[in-house]
Amino acid sequence: MLHKSGRLIILGVLVALLLPAAQVHAVKNFKISGYGGGHQIWFEAEEFDERNPDSDQYYPVVDQAGAFGQAVTRAGGAGGMIRWTFDIGTAGGAGGTWYFWARQINPSNASDYMLVEGHPGDPEIPAGPSFPGGDGPPFDNADDRVFEIDVGPLWGWAQSWGTEGHTKELQDGENTMYIFHRQGNDTVFWDVFVWADDPGYVPTDDDYQNAAVILPGIAYAPVPANMATDVARDLVLSWTAGDVASPINGHKLYFSENVNDVTNGVGPITLTPSSYAVPERLEFDKTYFWRVDEVAPDGTVFDGPIWSFTTELFAYPVLNVTATASSRSAGKGPENVVNGSGLDSTGLLHGNQGAGTMWLSDIAAPQPAWILFEFDNVYKLHEMWVWNSNDSLEPVIGMGFNDVLIEYSADGVDFVTLGTTHQFAQGDGSASYAHNTTIDMAGVGVKSVRLTASSNWAGLLPQFGLSEVRFLSIPVQASDPTPASGSLDMPLDADIAWRAGREAATHDVYFSDDVQAVVDGTAPVTTVTEAGHGPLSLDLGKTYFWRVDEANDVETPSLWPGEVWNFTTIESLVVEDFESYDADENQIWFTWHDGLGYGVPGTPDFFGGNGTGAAVGDETTPSFTEQSIVHGGSQSMPLSYDNNKQGALNYSETSRTLDSQRDWTVRGVGGYPGAVGSFAEGPVGTYTIAALSGDIWNQADEFHYAYKQLSGVGSIIARVDSVENTAPWAKAGVMIRETLDAGSIFAAVYVMPINADGTPTNGCRFQGRTATNGDATSDTSVATSEQMAITAPYWVKVERDVAGNFRGSYSSNGTVWTPMVWRPAISMGSNVYIGLALTSNNTSATCRAVFSGVQT
Repeated sequence: MLHKSGRLIILGVLVALLLPAAQVHAVKNFKISGYGGGHQIWFEAEEFDERNPDSDQYYPVVDQAGAFGQAVTRAGGAGGMIRWTFDIGTAGGAGGTWYFWARQINPSNASDYMLVEGHPGDPEIPAGPSFPGGDGPPFDNADDRVFEIDVGPLWGWAQSWGTEGHTKELQDGENTMYIFHRQGNDTVFWDVFVWADDPGYVPTDDDYQNAAVILPGIAYAPVPANMATDVARDLVLSWTAGDVASPINGHKLYFSENVNDVTNGVGPITLTPSSYAVPERLEFDKTYFWRVDEVAPDGTVFDGPIWSFTTELFAYPVLNVTATASSRSAGKGPENVVNGSGLDSTGLLHGNQGAGTMWLSDIAAPQPAWILFEFDNVYKLHEMWVWNSNDSLEPVIGMGFNDVLIEYSADGVDFVTLGTTHQFAQGDGSASYAHNTTIDMAGVGVKSVRLTASSNWAGLLPQFGLSEVRFLSIPVQASDPTPASGSLDMPLDADIAWRAGREAATHDVYFSDDVQAVVDGTAPVTTVTEAGHGPLSLDLGKTYFWRVDEANDVETPSLWPGEVWNFTTIESLVVEDFESYDADENQIWFTWHDGLGYGVPGTPDFFGGNGTGAAVGDETTPSFTEQSIVHGGSQSMPLSYDNNKQGALNYSETSRTLDSQRDWTVRGVGGYPGAVGSFAEGPVGTYTIAALSGDIWNQADEFHYAYKQLSGVGSIIARVDSVENTAPWAKAGVMIRETLDAGSIFAAVYVMPINADGTPTNGCRFQGRTATNGDATSDTSVATSEQMAITAPYWVKVERDVAGNFRGSYSSNGTVWTPMVWRPAISMGSNVYIGLALTSNNTSATCRAVFSGVQT
């Protein structure tokens, strides 16, 4: 390879990257856990991959009382960096939003900056040493600041002062985090870090101590996660195999509801795949234990840790219940019966202080007293739990419901009586009162329940009260969508899945980009027998809506409509991510051909160059690519260009040949050459431009500009062959512009589109901006009837003369020109931008225009 000189451009990923960064260093000692059904990965602060500068001046490792190992302190002043690389896949986690916590001592709420490679909101990782210290670029206080919260002087778990600082988008597999020294403080210490994918999870010291250590050779990353709850009873167990497991019969699984059987290795199941479909449906609300021992080809056994999970409940509390009543006493409204206000931390025991925790009807209100419960959807009710009125004097005054009429409705209008009159047990007036009435709701489909009191327990006063009422429903509707509702950047061939309703025989999937059609049930529907559907065929950058109605003809009701979920697809396709190139057999210039070429003349692998001034690659890096300036991942392509290179063409170009044809007119990409923002030549000398934009007007412009630089006197001429009518003031023409800023001074001559009847919308116009960030102006007051009648195809010209004046002209043939009357007072510096301009003047429609005969 020859030395590459000239001006340098970095070509990063052409669109969003899909591949994770290549493996570099990784934290060697870490733990994983699955508390609360989520995923957590833990590591101690002193287990860093790199500290730079590598001296005790920055982030020294010290002994500190109460730390699990050694601790990292922040003495030494601003300017240091410390880095950790960790793999969320070892914890069974996947890319998405994760949350960062630190066990720390920080009594003076000092802070630092944290960046994560690949997080969309983070700047490029600063090069160093030395590294930026203190406030300001590249760091953002709102997005990047961590640790600014009072903790200590004892150790405590904390996040940061702002939500953004500890909330990051992690990638599948390995991730790298950096902390940069913002301010020195020798009273601040870090001990243990944890990343969690559950926003509600709060770590504890016990959680860290009980988390699993990943040892060489053992199985890890169980699914379901260790200690997961609410696990479906139809289950496939899976795990990530240890690196020594034999490819045949390399796993011994122990699975039981008895932890001792698993501990003692009772009843092993020998497996080749790292998964096991449990043959029978598991019991409700039961904890199961399992472990996987990995067997090496030589017979060595690596005992795995014991994992556990708990299966789903038979019925679940109905949430989002509202309560209204016939009347209320002061401080004792019906909302207290459904908001848990009087319950203890277990949610099972109610206190005996009535104000603010119970409902009591008004003594003077009309009778009978009633309370109405309304749900946000129709639920299949299993039971109703009742905590009756439980004021401390309840055993004496007896205001709790006694004989009760229970009615229910599926629509909130027509009510049906449940059985005959029911009796609610009396509250005992204690400070720890458990519910003592359970009503079998018989699985009816319910949206509203009304309780009407026929009597209270003492009969002394015409007042009636309740402490708490809870409804339990059988989950017959689809739930737990995958992808989660609101997910972004979904692939175009995504699959969708959900947890099936308890009684579903089939699933009706409504899917559309029209939310109202999904709500109304008029969207296309596909009936499936499994709780999944796909792969789908989707378009770029589009939001899709879906719902699943669970059906079973032998049940009543036979159909349970689901809620509407949504997700949005990726904005663009990957053309080239530059991640695969190296310094060996896959050097970047073997694929991207430039002006230098490669190989030895006369050999089959020789390429003599493309004759231009382009040169790709960087021989000073291990991969011959750019590894610092990247959009994502770890590599991009440097392109050196020299358009005045002796013996070469007066332009620079690199190109690659694709392995197979790709249709870039489908999946919402848009066809050639009319994709949004495209610029294409064909045939030679004819240019098609597309734009989706606002207007070139007011104080800021939005348009597509194909330009080059001009110094001094000059002009640009073009024939506007056609311009689509996306708006009456859609504009296609020629422009001279001082800068590329939206509020730049400019002078331009445009041709506007025609109406459906062939008449001009606004003809040919001369417009400009006379002051930076000022209002654009036009020749409206002096425009002639001749120019107002012009339609494409027509020639236009804008020029700057030796006096710095800007003039516009038009022509029917490109030879004889008619000067335009307007004389704007426009002044620009010597160096300007000159080119073709197009605006759709409609942010919902793409405008396409064709130009030819371009001359400058």
